[in-house]
Amino acid sequence: PCHTQEASTAAVVVTANPTVVPGGISRVAIGNAIPSSDIEALLRKEEGNVFPFKASIFPLLFCLVVILAQSLLRGGHGTASVVGVKCGSAWYWVLILPAGLLLGGVTYLMGKKLVARARLYEQLGLDHVQGDVHWNPYIAQVVFPVQCFVAGVVAALLGIGGGVVQAPVMIEYGVTPLVQSSTTSYMILFTSTSTTIQYLIAGQFPGELQYDYVLWYTGLGFLGGLLGKNLVTTIIRKTGRMSYFLYFLAANMACYAIAMGYIGVKNVLYDLHLGLGMGFSGLC
Repeated sequence: PCHTQEASTAAVVVTANPTVVPGGISRVAIGNAIPSSDIEALLRKEEGNVFPFKASIFPLLFCLVVILAQSLLRGGHGTASVVGVKCGSAWYWVLILPAGLLLGGVTYLMGKKLVARARLYEQLGLDHVQGDVHWNPYIAQVVFPVQCFVAGVVAALLGIGGGVVQAPVMIEYGVTPLVQSSTTSYMILFTSTSTTIQYLIAGQFPGELQYDYVLWYTGLGFLGGLLGKNLVTTIIRKTGRMSYFLYFLAANMACYAIAMGYIGVKNVLYDLHLGLGMGFSGLC
């Protein structure tokens, strides 16, 4: 995508295909010779943006709207379709296809952007910071999306957050624990929002007042996240050891496994006591 040339004053980057150059750099005209220092400055500026709406937040919002629209039209999570689509009907399955194609397209384009940025870093000779993933087309557009998809399916089957399943995968790629935790929490915010809005529209929040449970658990979640963040930050600052965060993460996953095992065994014993069937239930 880019070729580095030595000039008398400074190295230049000739953009042979601007569509693979990420962010604002993609607006450079084909064939223009751009000093590598300017390209590097643009990269640093984009990475320093704490609210990258167009580059990162807008694609997530788009995915959120697609998932929410599909859920409302198709129905699910105990709520009926807003247009009367019956569970298991032909339209029920037809509505799954467009959402899958759109989400797959976003995944492909974001993977392409990650690969382009990684190549640009390599050609400019820039160093990656600790925790950066060295993306290539196979990892960014095949392996990692498949792993995320499997993590989502497993999380849905077990009734747990997808971040619990995805966390070990990200750490295996070399992502630092703090970045991994922040990323999965940010991701879950969007995935859970669609279901929350669906329950809100259908009026299926638990509790007599509909919003008492929501306010209670929202407050607990906010306070728990704030306390956990400050506690972990204080420990890391005083000890200088990032490994403590990894221990907390491992302990959290162990608690998930123990709790799921206990609840699963308890439910099985209860169903056996009542003489209920132990097979899979129907889709609807």
